[in-house]
Amino acid sequence: MSKIEIKDLGVLNLHPKLIPIVEDVMYMSGLTMITSAYRPGDEGVHGQMLVRGLDLRCHNVTFGKQIEEDINSKWTYDPDRPLMEVCVAHGEGENFHIHLQVHRNTIKWIE
Repeated sequence: MSKIEIKDLGVLNLHPKLIPIVEDVMYMSGLTMITSAYRPGDEGVHGQMLVRGLDLRCHNVTFGKQIEEDINSKWTYDPDRPLMEVCVAHGEGENFHIHLQVHRNTIKWIE
């Protein structure tokens, strides 16, 4: 994908619960390179329409883990599945990225 401005997120057909999370991460981190959003045929959050998963490029593991901690302290993916998280910073080497995901039960705890 490519670099995108926060104001242009609407063109990605993102789930309404995902938009404020992506905006928050982009605003606080400056990360704007989307590496994955909709993936036709994907059985997970990237394959849903409206899109429930989005990945942002991040080259710094420490910074990525800080973002993960911050987002997951504010949001719960699904109260019925507490081990699932809204933000997962993962990958190896050049594939390290911030994965953001939502569920219909995703809720925000902290403003």
